[in-house]
Amino acid sequence: MKIYRILLIASAFSMTACGAGNGSLDSDSALSASPGTLVNPQAFTTISLIELNDLHAHLTEHMDYNYANGGVSVVKRGGLARIATAIKDIRQENPYSIVMNIGDTYHGGVEALYTNGNAIVDPLNAMGIDIGVPGNWDYAYGPSVTRARFSEAGRFGNDETKKVNYDNLAANVTSTTPQVFLPATKIITMNGIDIGFIGLSSDIVPRMFSGFAIGFDFLQGKQNHIDLIALNAADLRSRGADVVVVMSELGIHKDIALADAIAVGQVDVFFSAHTHELTRDPIISNSGAMVVESGNDTFLGRMDLRFDDKNQLQDRQWSIIEIDSRFAEDEAIKPLVDNARQPFLASDVNIEFPVAAVSQRLTQPIDTVIAQFPYTVDRRQVLSNNFNQMFTQMLRQYAGTDIATMSGFRFGSVVPGMGFLLEDNALASGAMTLEDVYRFFPVTIELATASVTGEQLKEVIEMNLSSVFSTEAFDHSGGWFDGFNGLELDVSLKQDNGQRINSIRLVGSQSEILDNDIVSIAGCVRPIDPGNSDVLCGYSGFMNVVKLTNLSTGQPWSAIDFLYGTAAITASAEFAYKGYKRFGRNIGMA
Repeated sequence: MKIYRILLIASAFSMTACGAGNGSLDSDSALSASPGTLVNPQAFTTISLIELNDLHAHLTEHMDYNYANGGVSVVKRGGLARIATAIKDIRQENPYSIVMNIGDTYHGGVEALYTNGNAIVDPLNAMGIDIGVPGNWDYAYGPSVTRARFSEAGRFGNDETKKVNYDNLAANVTSTTPQVFLPATKIITMNGIDIGFIGLSSDIVPRMFSGFAIGFDFLQGKQNHIDLIALNAADLRSRGADVVVVMSELGIHKDIALADAIAVGQVDVFFSAHTHELTRDPIISNSGAMVVESGNDTFLGRMDLRFDDKNQLQDRQWSIIEIDSRFAEDEAIKPLVDNARQPFLASDVNIEFPVAAVSQRLTQPIDTVIAQFPYTVDRRQVLSNNFNQMFTQMLRQYAGTDIATMSGFRFGSVVPGMGFLLEDNALASGAMTLEDVYRFFPVTIELATASVTGEQLKEVIEMNLSSVFSTEAFDHSGGWFDGFNGLELDVSLKQDNGQRINSIRLVGSQSEILDNDIVSIAGCVRPIDPGNSDVLCGYSGFMNVVKLTNLSTGQPWSAIDFLYGTAAITASAEFAYKGYKRFGRNIGMA
């Protein structure tokens, strides 16, 4: 058995871990190409399915890691205007193409946060998307916004929410109100071939926050999803579908489990999202269904389905398209992107948060540089990463507590460190901007202190480890390991749920934390949590939870304001870097 030794001098990582309209190509949309009517419709035998997933409100290109030839570099990729050109190129090559947008689209950046996702809608609506699935973070503006954005019926007088113009599916989400939410399936016909789509939205929304799920019932459990797929696949086949594909925001780990368990021939392809996995080679499941995922917004996936003259599927070819400078920015999409970003780049920016209960306000342009880092900052590792290490170390020092913790969202672009050689042979400045800060924290969380018994602390950590490392995919609840600072843990990741911690102690102590010991802790709370709540970073059972106050404003310290408003950030970053370099080698397998 492999034993993992984790020195949590600073943080470890956690993932939280992504309308009705026109479901066929629309000749009026900016990127469409209407196939027209052919004399012999069977002469054309290839349908191209294009996957865009986990946009996370990235309007523009951004830095990302590139893994190639055994090395790692930082490159600039993505951007809706370049994605639009890549889609156009595919459609020019094959007008029988269907664009799928799968999950976590309208949440994830500063433009989205201050507009309830509206800033992302116009550029997306101009891209000729045919069909999609809402992701877990697309529910994060609350049920009224969710219904108004995606559902044909259910605006509830919400006229401020911009509506998407492409069909969305969610077979595993039903409405508990009289208003229907989204259909389960759809058939799109191209050149006489019927493509049947099943949409699976996220199953973790109620665990993110119960308020996001009001009025919805999210299907739970592996067997229930197996039965749901069987029911809808049979219905699609009975209605003439030549192939059945599943668009899923459950995550590729759950989709593989489902593909292995369903009957042979039920589904031809699972298009996964949520987990941001880049599958250059498709996974062939026990049922014969392919399982693929195209990473995130910096890539497109293309599945070419080839048919014979009897509409029988003969071949499935999968390829990944990297969205880089090879693709010029589309002239129709770029002005829409610029328009959406303009208010956030103005010199006199002063934007109030759209929810009255939240005191967050944007008062500086988002290209403001807040610090320069001597090392590359990221949030990409499952157990430990330097952003969470830096932040929780700053928080623990500021609060004066024994330990600090933070929900280790997977959000965040790569910020290359000072002197890092970039792809164009330029040297990075190490600058982190305010926009980067909102990428790391695109949610409104506030900071607090509390106390906790050793017994409850162990239970919280065991719950977190189970949500990440359980051998049963459907036990996962959207987490990569949370950030902790000031703890030293010995854990066996392959042990059963609730039994992974071998020992737990404060850094520098030779004694284990006992069940009756009281530990002081700093962490996070939601603005909507009641003042007498026992919840810290989504877990209950904490004592004396008290919000930290921003002395300059008299308002609760938000994670965003704390990060760019703390004068010692550069020194703290350097200190965290030294700690990371010193202890990082002990993080992982021993």
